[in-house]
Amino acid sequence: MVKPFFTSNRLIEAVKRSMSMPISQITFSDEDILAFATEELFLSQMPSILQYHEEYFVYQQKIPLKPSQSRYPIPNRAIGMKLRDLYYVDNTGNLIEMSRINPDDESFFQSDSNSNPTPIHYKIENNSIVIIPEVTQSVYGDLLFSYYLRPNSLVKDEKAAICSAFSKNITINSLPAAGEKISIAGETFEADVDYVVGANTSITASNLGAAILGRIADITINVAGSIVTVRYLERPTKFINVNAPAITVQSTITVNCPAVPEEIVEGSTVDILQEDGGHNTYKIDVKLALGSVSPTSITLKETDLDQDFVVGDYICPQYSCIIPQIPTDLHILLAERTAARVMQSLGDRDGLQESQKKIMDYEARQSVLIDSRVEGSPQKVFNRNSLLRYGKQFSGRGRK
Repeated sequence: MVKPFFTSNRLIEAVKRSMSMPISQITFSDEDILAFATEELFLSQMPSILQYHEEYFVYQQKIPLKPSQSRYPIPNRAIGMKLRDLYYVDNTGNLIEMSRINPDDESFFQSDSNSNPTPIHYKIENNSIVIIPEVTQSVYGDLLFSYYLRPNSLVKDEKAAICSAFSKNITINSLPAAGEKISIAGETFEADVDYVVGANTSITASNLGAAILGRIADITINVAGSIVTVRYLERPTKFINVNAPAITVQSTITVNCPAVPEEIVEGSTVDILQEDGGHNTYKIDVKLALGSVSPTSITLKETDLDQDFVVGDYICPQYSCIIPQIPTDLHILLAERTAARVMQSLGDRDGLQESQKKIMDYEARQSVLIDSRVEGSPQKVFNRNSLLRYGKQFSGRGRK
């Protein structure tokens, strides 16, 4: 099945097809072509998408407030080092929008009679936000940064660890007592009822593995000594719950892959990305623990793996990806832009002129594809800064 989007390898093929010059005469490597594509993505494609203000590239990141710390850096992966919005989140999860003030007005806002004021004002200073008035020692809550996340640079498909399954280990530490239970994907297995407790932990593990395999679909089982590895062929909605002191379950989750690239090693930093849909970034800057990487698997904390991460999604070295992180319908336009860059470098004026005509034609149709994302429901205009709304917004929140 040919998917509608381009991976890096398919993008390279599309660029070569778009060129009028024979492929044998191209003096650039595949990596050079991807470098051109990344430059075009940053310099041309990304700004042309952002101009429609349709919430592409939006990413949110929570930063805990620290006692007596008023300055917080803008996330370094924000496009243009600018924010879409900034919120304060209190301990009960209430979202309070913060207002940017002019540095010249700082003296007006820095006095507050409340000993523990709610952070609602800030200024921008270089590449940081500074909360006004200063944060006190008894601070609580988080800052929620909303910003446009810079797309990752393109690398070849072989540089990604593509998820083929998920797995967890069940370790039998001692022989379970009769009546002790383990629940997997909604199915319950009771010792000496659903599986036989053997003469040792290895036999018990083998019996438990056979019982699981007989009742749960879309899994495979591997038994090695006293360890039963449950391998899910699809992202499970329910994991393993244990009510047996003799049995423990892996607290992390293992992502199985056909192969883990050599750039991904224990202790390295990775990004976790979406294959299909919007080709989003699920999680950035995830540090891999010691012993978490094998030639065919990566083990992560449950909190590091987004609930939407499924088979086919992938893990890449930090700042890299194998699918252009723009709408699928614009991948052809990115390929054409890249081909024009290559032909310009090769001095192919005729090919460049023809390619530029195609780019202009594609750009004329771009707005039809990505603008007005919800045509049947026009966006409502909401005057949140009116006097009536302002008074209602802050009533009952202890603000003075």
